[in-house]
Amino acid sequence: MITPDHIDELVQLRSSARLAAEDFSEAIKTAAEQNDIAKGALRRYICAKEKDELDKLNGESEALLTLLGE
Repeated sequence: MITPDHIDELVQLRSSARLAAEDFSEAIKTAAEQNDIAKGALRRYICAKEKDELDKLNGESEALLTLLGE
């Protein structure tokens, strides 16, 4: 059975994750505003770079350009 200490540890980890996500969102917002970049685009780029998925993101952007007729 899961112990109260383990529950407390999981609650603390969840709290830390939530706070980190809030900090990340605020950092993305600030950087996007300062550099005149769409927040969503910057977030997608940073997330893809962190996961080493820039090739996948590039493929998606090429497909979007095709769909947009460019």
